[in-house]
Amino acid sequence: MRMNVVFAGIVAATLGCGCHPRAEKGATAVQRITPGALTAAEIYRRSADAVVRIETPSNVATGFVVDARGFVVTHYDVVAQEREARVVLLDGNSLAVTRVLAADATRGFAVLAVEGGRRRALELARSSAATVGDPVVAIGNGLGMLTPTLAQGVVGSVRDADAGGAMGLSMPMLSGFTGGPVLDDTGRVIGIVAFADDVGTAISVAELAPLVRDMRPTSGETLAAFGDRTRHAAGRPSGGLALDDSALADCSRDSRARMWTEMQRGLELSGPIFAVGAYEAAFRVLEGTVLRLERDLDDCRTVLDVLATATADGERRANPLEGLDFVVGTYELVLELLFGTRVATPGGATPSI
Repeated sequence: MRMNVVFAGIVAATLGCGCHPRAEKGATAVQRITPGALTAAEIYRRSADAVVRIETPSNVATGFVVDARGFVVTHYDVVAQEREARVVLLDGNSLAVTRVLAADATRGFAVLAVEGGRRRALELARSSAATVGDPVVAIGNGLGMLTPTLAQGVVGSVRDADAGGAMGLSMPMLSGFTGGPVLDDTGRVIGIVAFADDVGTAISVAELAPLVRDMRPTSGETLAAFGDRTRHAAGRPSGGLALDDSALADCSRDSRARMWTEMQRGLELSGPIFAVGAYEAAFRVLEGTVLRLERDLDDCRTVLDVLATATADGERRANPLEGLDFVVGTYELVLELLFGTRVATPGGATPSI
């Protein structure tokens, strides 16, 4: 069952990290200082314009340019099961994601090809010598804001980073940082944010540099094919929408924006509840979102009827998890439909339609 990046990230952070401080010979409690190290402000100034907001029908997250040909790296969960996605640059320009050049669900990364011309890229570290206590910064689209935000802290734990393992990050990060770069004090990318909250986790990029170097813009598969394949692997229906654009004919621009915002908030609120196994409570959060939209919107009756029918059908399911899965699947279909009519607003904290 696919929830969204919030759902997947919580489960991954809770179950998959297993991070423990790695003992180093001669290690002390003193933070390591690299000769010629950059300040956090210098790293941000050098790197921010290579960090992008990634928008899909189900979420808003972060990515970063790793090759001037227009290759963007993000976390695997950001684009898994998605048939559409685009990146929004710092200047507000929106570019379509055309292909998935490489993706590794186990290591947790995806490399995307983006339409448009050449652009500046961040440097990937070829090995990860990160140790507990090393200073790092992360850059991401906190809360979906177009202008990237900075998080600063230290490496809190390391688990086989050179083998693609996890790093624990002792720094506060807002939701939306998932897929963003973690940089060392020389400004090189050493990790990809896998989960963002009061503390975060990151995956190593140690094996990514040679892989990106040998890629071609025609490698991999189209995003639509990748989305269908990963949907099928997850047991979700593929092949596009059960709804078409005519379902939005009676839905104003402002109402579409309201619906998008409320549905995204519902998914974010129900994510932590789902993660602890309270499936019925998570279902009630999504049901409440639909009830509020029905009460507050005077139009969009076609789409609202679809959502109301889905919640009624979900409630009749004997298994609460099956009912929740059914409602989330309908949410995803509606969000994917809304995504096709969205217009990115430069500087907007909330994606608009």
